[in-house]
Amino acid sequence: MIPHWTDPPPNERKRDDGAVFQLGDLVKVKDQEIHGKIVRWDGGKAVVLDDDAADWMEDDDDGTLVFSLSELVKW
Repeated sequence: MIPHWTDPPPNERKRDDGAVFQLGDLVKVKDQEIHGKIVRWDGGKAVVLDDDAADWMEDDDDGTLVFSLSELVKW
């Protein structure tokens, strides 16, 4: 299927308030000390590679956490 001209680029997601997030953006989770880089999308949610992942990761973990865009601010 050919994308419609108004569709956002595949590397970008837009929040209801107009804030735009892209792959590679550094973000922080509101009211938490979690921050890192957006590495991929899970539907409308951002998959963030936690900067402190080594502190909590287990062997089968990749160090990513999934957040709604409403939970994030650019860092």
